[in-house]
Amino acid sequence: MGIKNQHLFSAGFLNGLHITRVETNCGSNLIQNYREGVKKIHKIGHSAIFFLLLIWLFLFIFFKINFTSIMDKRSLGNIVILAEGAVRKRDFKTGIGVIRYGADQVVAIIDKETAGRDASEFIGCGKGIKIFPDLKSTFPLKPHTLLLGTSPIGGGIPSDWLKIIEKALKAGMGVISGMHEFLSENPGLVKLAREYGGGIWDVRKPVKDYPVARGAARDTGVIRILTVGSDCSSGKMTATFEMEKEMTKRGYRVKSIATGQSGIIIKGRGIPIDRIPGDFMAGAIEEAILEEAPGCDYLLIEGQGSINHPGYSGVALALLHGAMPQYLVFCHVVTREGIRKYQGFPYPPLKELIQLNEGMATPVYPARTIAVALNTLGLSDADSQGVIRRIEEETGLPTTDPVRWGAGKLVDALGKAQVV
Repeated sequence: MGIKNQHLFSAGFLNGLHITRVETNCGSNLIQNYREGVKKIHKIGHSAIFFLLLIWLFLFIFFKINFTSIMDKRSLGNIVILAEGAVRKRDFKTGIGVIRYGADQVVAIIDKETAGRDASEFIGCGKGIKIFPDLKSTFPLKPHTLLLGTSPIGGGIPSDWLKIIEKALKAGMGVISGMHEFLSENPGLVKLAREYGGGIWDVRKPVKDYPVARGAARDTGVIRILTVGSDCSSGKMTATFEMEKEMTKRGYRVKSIATGQSGIIIKGRGIPIDRIPGDFMAGAIEEAILEEAPGCDYLLIEGQGSINHPGYSGVALALLHGAMPQYLVFCHVVTREGIRKYQGFPYPPLKELIQLNEGMATPVYPARTIAVALNTLGLSDADSQGVIRRIEEETGLPTTDPVRWGAGKLVDALGKAQVV
């Protein structure tokens, strides 16, 4: 009776299922009919369970994509950058990168400390972008997306930012985060995004698994140029994009590969290399090179960290070995004397750092540094040119500030290196 009731309950749950009628006056028929009914229930029941599993899988995939990655496949619209406490120090690299190179319009920056002023007063670009004290003040500009414009050490989200993120989601906005702490794993935020029609893009969240590198980048037949540097935030992404722009203008068949949150947001794709497990970082960039190589002659790879960095040397070495570049462009911020946000780590002479990068590359694939890209923001034009001349003498390499003076000298150096 227990088994029979179980099947009949299943039949009732699967609404409309026909079961052969049980006749109480015929024992053998009753057993036979019961067996046939059970077979039908099993057959249809299994189909129904399979169908329900398909629905569950579809919903899972839909919501996972919708609230973690769909924003990289559509226009971001009007962007507001959250850079609380970071504007005066120019400490919102992601926001600055999107202002300078992004395809979508940045309409405002949020920072109480500098509210009422223009972005260009602090970052050398973004003229006309006003700074506001809070998110609500930006609503007349009809923002579509809130971008977390900076990422502190460790990539955690400040608690006071969560309230701003909640307000953005309740306004139906999308939220883009380059943090290591994923918004899409916060049930409350995901619920708000679903309820109000917004979205979440965790830029650093890998979308796939990657293999261990096998040294395949060297066989692609393309020229690979990797930007390296003296520190984090030393201009590696900037040099990459400025060279790509100049090379495209000159008719080169060139592509670039973004490896950090800023570049990924700007390009809409890339590899969040510092979120890939250590054994697979080199394999991740190798796979990206294999995918991008067809249809181009040159690949510019955005570097991360630095070989001499106490916290982020690992990712720099993984890119150096996984990309197997023929050429390096060394990047440096001239107003710094040591590792940013660390005490007691002064920079060695630039020539030594350049040799260190080349030496670390050699056991896997020899690479030669062809030029130096500087960030001279904060200096006068005359002082910028003076520093450029000094570093050219110090390193023996063509040197420029690609934002201030263009990337022509860097591209010229690439051309000369291929002739030698």
